[in-house]
Amino acid sequence: MLKGCPITNLLGERAFGDLDFDFQKRRHTSLHHRSSVHMFRKNHLAEWTAQQENYSSLMLLARKMGPVLRKKHKENEEKVLKTLQERQVQNELEKKEKELKAVKLREKIVGQVHANGGPCKMLTN
Repeated sequence: MLKGCPITNLLGERAFGDLDFDFQKRRHTSLHHRSSVHMFRKNHLAEWTAQQENYSSLMLLARKMGPVLRKKHKENEEKVLKTLQERQVQNELEKKEKELKAVKLREKIVGQVHANGGPCKMLTN
């Protein structure tokens, strides 16, 4: 069963290498297209479909389901981008709140120092 499986992590490295090459070769290709081509190549789908008796009906079904899958993948990509943008806005708000809190703390310390007669110049003060 494990005869065709690599023992090392080269399979994952190969997949990332393919993806990196694909990004360099086709920069503006959608993620849907990239994953479709990758699965088609790595799962030997062409060989499998050629052996099927109902090849033409499989291809017809694939053509019909293509737009539906593209729409679904596009919605998923938009959802991920929206989540990332929301997370970025939240991080910016938290950063501003943290900076504001630090400024208020400094102002409080400065106010206490001025109330007690100014800055401390000696260790005994």
